[in-house]
Amino acid sequence: MMRNFNDILNEAGKLTEQVMVVPDPRSDRVLSAVHEAQRVGLVVPILIGDQLSINKNLSSLNIDTDGYRIIDEPEPTRALTRSIELIHQKEADILFQGDTDMKDFLQAVTNDTNGIATAQSLSYVSLFELPSQNRLILLTDTYIQEFPNVQQKMTILNNAISLANSLGIETPKVAVLSLVELVNPNFISTLDAAILSKMSERKQINAIVDGPLDIDCASSLERATRKGLKSLVSGEVDIYLFHDIESGYSVTELTVFLGKAQVAGALMGCEIPIILNISFETVHSLLVDIALARLRKR
Repeated sequence: MMRNFNDILNEAGKLTEQVMVVPDPRSDRVLSAVHEAQRVGLVVPILIGDQLSINKNLSSLNIDTDGYRIIDEPEPTRALTRSIELIHQKEADILFQGDTDMKDFLQAVTNDTNGIATAQSLSYVSLFELPSQNRLILLTDTYIQEFPNVQQKMTILNNAISLANSLGIETPKVAVLSLVELVNPNFISTLDAAILSKMSERKQINAIVDGPLDIDCASSLERATRKGLKSLVSGEVDIYLFHDIESGYSVTELTVFLGKAQVAGALMGCEIPIILNISFETVHSLLVDIALARLRKR
């Protein structure tokens, strides 16, 4: 089982490198992450964008262009379209957002005619290291599905379970979060949590799921016991499932900005690994994202 980001990088580094296409790479951050992924043997990059600008930016970072395939396409929309075409033509295995606009990127990859995923199937999982317990935790959905109903939460949860399995967590423990730890008909989040918990109990979900749980009871067995709550996941949660994007994204940002934690992430629900360029992720975070894509592609 992988317990930290170094484990992820090490396991991904054992695999045969794959071709990763990157539309409109402009920023030092993106180019540095792509270069590092290429340097450690994770991917063979194809960069599609303004060739003169790409060469200039690589040069300013003291990056040699040997090992890179650069396709000159100055228009960002066309660069994105060409990148998706390479995926369809099986000339590339992984798609990285690069510096294309997030809205434009997601619309393109979920386009009914030429896309490579469906909007309903997608969700985002944020990963954090938990040094006190020497393991990883997964938070979802932290970026894609805004206010999912219980059926959408099933998809989100199954996506997260799939990623957990890729990390060597065979039967993840899941906390379905809510404001309170008791079922309350006035709070939809508690009803959804109870349904998912019962589905797990009936073996409809390949995980140990409990909910509703507040963060207090989910994160600590001691606090759950103090409240008189008996839970199979308290203090050992692998996946935290949030009720909506407002809570998921906010907790992720708070953990990064106030807790100073390193984060990584994966867009799930797509057959072809797709890597998003989340604004608050560092170069190292993006490198781990690429490694996660490689683990899912093996």
